[in-house]
Amino acid sequence: MRTSYDAIVIGAGIHGCSVAMQLSMRKLRVLVIEKTYPGRHASGVNAGSVHHIPRLTPELPLAELTLRMWHDIGELVDGEDCGYRQVGHLRIAETEDDVAPMNGTAEGVARHCNIEEIHLDREALFDREPGLSRNVAAGIFSPECGYAQPARAVHAFRAKAERLGAVFLNETCVVGLRRSGPDWLVDTSAGPFDAPMVVNCAGAWGSEVASWVGDHVTLRTVALMMSVLAPMKPVMETVIGLTRRLLSIKQFENGTVVIGGGYRGTPDLVTGRTMLDYTRLGYNLRAATEVFPALAHGRVVRCWSGIEGISPDALPIIGPSASEDGIWHSFAYSTHGFYLGPAAGRVLAEAMTGERPAVSLEPFHIGRFNGCVANLERRRERASRSVGRSGGEQLKLLGQ
Repeated sequence: MRTSYDAIVIGAGIHGCSVAMQLSMRKLRVLVIEKTYPGRHASGVNAGSVHHIPRLTPELPLAELTLRMWHDIGELVDGEDCGYRQVGHLRIAETEDDVAPMNGTAEGVARHCNIEEIHLDREALFDREPGLSRNVAAGIFSPECGYAQPARAVHAFRAKAERLGAVFLNETCVVGLRRSGPDWLVDTSAGPFDAPMVVNCAGAWGSEVASWVGDHVTLRTVALMMSVLAPMKPVMETVIGLTRRLLSIKQFENGTVVIGGGYRGTPDLVTGRTMLDYTRLGYNLRAATEVFPALAHGRVVRCWSGIEGISPDALPIIGPSASEDGIWHSFAYSTHGFYLGPAAGRVLAEAMTGERPAVSLEPFHIGRFNGCVANLERRRERASRSVGRSGGEQLKLLGQ
């Protein structure tokens, strides 16, 4: 095996596999180093939603580009559709008090990107989703959105990268980075490898890797929980989200129903394991049955969570190091990174190879933290510009 490459990627989640694929498409020799196996954490065990709400305003151009790429995902990864289904996303206001904030969300999206949204009154909601509880007020339907299957997507990106010559080294720990002339030497449990460019796609562990080169940011680590119900008769057609409560529901073609939305277990970065909070899972399941009463007849077959990292301002960290040439970052996607995988890998590869990125990476540069965690007031100011939630609601969901 070669020990020298054009680029070394640390981490084989959706973002590591995506940028590895994009760099390989540009004829670079790429090595991807993964401490377990591709998609082990957040990338492979998330709910698979493909939609743009809620997102902070600076992220919307990247979200719009990503949605266009999901529409053509089979072409991008040589015929594998990643389980993507454009079934639409329906955001529901349960009370009249929720309608105005929901409409404000749609107005914000319209100002910053061109993604179709359709306002539905109460009767139109029932026409689209007859199984809904009658305790709802209105909704916004995004027909261009849908869901994908996370593990299939990670595998598809990895497989294409490998077909293009990328090498994946699994069950291998990266233990340090150091200069070796003009290149970077990546020390691993399998020995050293060198390349002029290194990409940090280490997910919740990305801040540790960044600190090795002088880029300091403190992440909040979380373990978002989900449950899956055994296959049942069709209950819903679209991906469902609520404006006020933590709830996301979707039903796959095989009849299984995935329920999530943001309730958290306890992550352990040392072992890579998580502990579920069954009380909070119970809240999640109860909310699902209150929105779709037919789900009360469902049978829970599995619950799980994946470890993710949230940045101080809830925006991802994408782009060059603030401290060292040749180091690039793509981590801290703050609980909504799976959806962005296709475009984030593309724009980062474009920047790394001297192309003009399709979307500016300036809002995501790690230098915005100036070597420390942003203070609460700065977070509140940024969160107040969030599309889809007030600042207080956004910070509440981020655990601030």
